[in-house]
Parts: sequence; C-alpha cells; structure tokens
Amino acid sequence: MFLSKWSKAAAVGACVAGALALGVNPASAQPNWAAWVPGVDYKCGTTVTHPASVNIAMQTCIFRNPSNDTFQPVTVVVNNAPTTVYLEAYPWNLSNSYSSHCIKTPVAAGKRVACYGATGPVAPEDRPIRMNSQVLLNENHGGWTTTVTW
Repeated sequence: MFLSKWSKAAAVGACVAGALALGVNPASAQPNWAAWVPGVDYKCGTTVTHPASVNIAMQTCIFRNPSNDTFQPVTVVVNNAPTTVYLEAYPWNLSNSYSSHCIKTPVAAGKRVACYGATGPVAPEDRPIRMNSQVLLNENHGGWTTTVTW
C-alpha cells in the first residue's frame, strides 16, 4: 500500500512523538551495542577483566525504573587493548532466568560500550534481583562478570 505525502508526514510525526515518549524509559539497544549512559537509579557490580585479555574490563549494572518497578541488565565493557576487538554479550536476569543478546560488534581501542538488555518486572518471590553477563571476546573466548544484586 502506498501512502500519500500527508499520510507519510503524519506517520513520521507519530514515530517521532512515540520515540520522544519512550525517551523517559530505560535505554534499549539490543541487539546492538550502544554508548554507556548511566541511569538515574542504578547499581553496578565489581569491574573485572575478561579471562582472555586483561585489556578488556567489564561489569554488569542493574537499571531500575521506580515509576513501574521494572529492572534492566546492562553489560558495560571498556576496550583498553591497543587494537579493535569483537564483542558479543548476553546480559542475564538471574532472578527470572531471562537473557538478552547483543550481536558481535567491532569495538575500537579505548571505547566504552554497553549492551542494554530487556527491561521487565521481577516478581516479589524472585527477589532479590540478581543479574550478570557473559561477554564473548573475538568470538571464541567467553567470560562472566560478577553478579550484581539489587
């Protein structure tokens, strides 16, 4: 179906309005990596290095949206290596066994990136909220972050 010029303009306007409305919610990047933007209400686990390279620092954070009591796992990785590496990540919500995925992506030397997992509620019986991440480095080497608890 083809849209008229005015229908297209209305559709674009609706998309822009929808995107602005979503701007108040936790970030969403999966399946792609994005820039690390600290949330208003968040907690991070200990930073560890990847088992395949001391030049790759990583941690998992939990973002909380207090307005609707939802939680989001975020994998944060810094490439301190002198070269580009390929990263892939799986942020895990251990409280409800849900995993997200950010696809294999080249990350330049000196860059900090984040994999924002799926946002969702955690039932009271599944609390405290616990999240961690698996980070794959150059396809073959997996490593886990420490678990962060909310």
